[in-house]
Amino acid sequence: SKGRALTWEEAQPYNEYVKEHGVEQFIHIFLNKKDYKTEDFLWGDEIEYILLKIDDELSETYLNLRGPEIIETLGAEADKEQETKGFAETTWHPEYASYMVEATPGRPYSGFAIGEVEANMALRRKKVTEILKEGEAIITLTAYPRLGAQVGLWRDRKPYPFTFPHHEPGGEFSESKYTPDAIINPHPRFGTLTANIRKRRGKRVCLCVPLMLDENTQPIPNEQHSELTDPLTFTHSSPSRYHMSPVMRARSNSCESSKAVVIHMDSMVFGMGCCCLQTTFQCVDIHQARHLSDQLAILCPYFLAITAACPILKGLLASTDCRWDVISASVDDRNSEERELKETYLARGEKPKSIAKSRYDSISVFISESPLLIDDLHNDVSPEINQAAFKRLVEKGVDERLARHVAHLFIRDPLVIYENRIEIDDAEDADHWENIQSTNWQSVRFKPPPPHSTIGWRVEFRVMEAQLTDFENAAFATYIALLVKMVTYFNLNLYIPLSKVDENMTKAQGQDAVISDSFHFRSQVLPLSDPNYHIFYNTDFPSAKQDHGNAYEQMTANEIINGSKNGPWRGIMSGINAYIDLEQESKIKKNSQEYLQLQKYLSLVKQRAAGEIMTVAKWMRTFVINHPEYRKDSVVTPKISHDLIQECLAVSSGKKKAPTLHGNLI
Repeated sequence: SKGRALTWEEAQPYNEYVKEHGVEQFIHIFLNKKDYKTEDFLWGDEIEYILLKIDDELSETYLNLRGPEIIETLGAEADKEQETKGFAETTWHPEYASYMVEATPGRPYSGFAIGEVEANMALRRKKVTEILKEGEAIITLTAYPRLGAQVGLWRDRKPYPFTFPHHEPGGEFSESKYTPDAIINPHPRFGTLTANIRKRRGKRVCLCVPLMLDENTQPIPNEQHSELTDPLTFTHSSPSRYHMSPVMRARSNSCESSKAVVIHMDSMVFGMGCCCLQTTFQCVDIHQARHLSDQLAILCPYFLAITAACPILKGLLASTDCRWDVISASVDDRNSEERELKETYLARGEKPKSIAKSRYDSISVFISESPLLIDDLHNDVSPEINQAAFKRLVEKGVDERLARHVAHLFIRDPLVIYENRIEIDDAEDADHWENIQSTNWQSVRFKPPPPHSTIGWRVEFRVMEAQLTDFENAAFATYIALLVKMVTYFNLNLYIPLSKVDENMTKAQGQDAVISDSFHFRSQVLPLSDPNYHIFYNTDFPSAKQDHGNAYEQMTANEIINGSKNGPWRGIMSGINAYIDLEQESKIKKNSQEYLQLQKYLSLVKQRAAGEIMTVAKWMRTFVINHPEYRKDSVVTPKISHDLIQECLAVSSGKKKAPTLHGNLI
């Protein structure tokens, strides 16, 4: 939106108005579009890039704050292309940080577009590269290694700038001790988001990630302890997270100690400045979208672990591999009452005011209408809901499952209200609905059609981390597209209790989780009578001939994707290969260039899940640990960071091969 964004204080009189009318706008969309169908399988991807400034003489690398300028230039180019060709090959969007560039294909992919996806990603990278200045570069890196490491750490107290141009930490939006407000994109949305999250929360955001302990790791500086010992500043403060997250373990084991071993961060950019790979799929109708939304949400943790690419934060090696909980904490606007444990309220004999999760987190409600979904068993996480919104939705004909999902979104306050977009027509516009929807950053986003549009009901898969090369990003995007079609084709039932999905999301972020941890997975995804049962289960095993009902078990990512050696489960990959043979034979001819490329994509996912090749996180961690300047103290110095970035750039550009990362696939 354009216009002036209201400050938190100015927005208070309008919060309930925006929420009330946001619900009404959803109702209008639902009633107008609930019967809308489209047969076109259209989808797209979204990748975020980091702009760099490189000083080879000093062996230092900086975050380049020219992102808005780059986006404006490329946006104007896309507009001109639209006028002359009738379409643009790429589109460009502002992202949270001034060093970020977000790009998508100019129009959706149709079908699997095997050759088109990687080619379009390469085109986007090329378009940015062509307008860079000398000493500048672009990279698809999930997190910049030394963001916020400006103030000296353990090894010395010398400040190291990490932005170009250099800015001192702090500012009216973030009030950060570590990062400057100049790092925030100047679009009014982003500064307002930052300030309003902090003001609603009542203090700066607090992100604490456990530090990877090495032989010479030192405790954090004493001046940081005051923020770390606040028991209400951690990402997940509710026992509804049945499995203790790395962030919670850091709190329980370290943060009350004078020798706390956590990485402390205090501003939104530490999370929203991370880059990712997201994919969005248009469904046949609302019913398919709702069911697919649930099934993809269950699959999210496995692909978070396989795409793990964030082992370094604030110039330090973390004992986690992913960005997810970091972002969750970076936008956690819950106030002290909402962050309080529900059990604490009950112990005092008070009505709980708790909200279990940050507004950036895994889903809280399964929403399918399918009889495969059993509420008492699978929807076992009781989400907080806006009761007035729930009542209104049900009154207008929205079923209770979907109404509960929407009402859960509306427990949140609007974070950015534009003064010129308050009083709008609920039947014509959806700004207030999107205000709340777009700032509930869940692992999967169920997306109704925009008003007066031919776009259908969609589902967005949001968990994957950005990979270094276009090959990897295209492989994972294409794999998820195949997964979407395979799951719907075979009508798989992946349901497990939602609490177990939350556990899986937590486990997925651990160091080397893809090979060192196990995850909850459904024991039987098709009934015994299904004619395709043999595709997923080896019936030579006696257990494959038994009905396991709604049981679930522990499996590694390798077993989930590639199948079990000691059991009947053949793996998700078996279903994808069968789907390609059954449904795509006429479209993807065996031994064609498309088919061979697809096999490489499948091999990348297969080998990553099996641990035969490294995740980006492990590859980066290994590089740091083996660097001659690393002193086994968990510190990623400017020199180490510079050399790591150079290695990443060489690999992403194709100038250097990384067999431990890609095998022989590139």
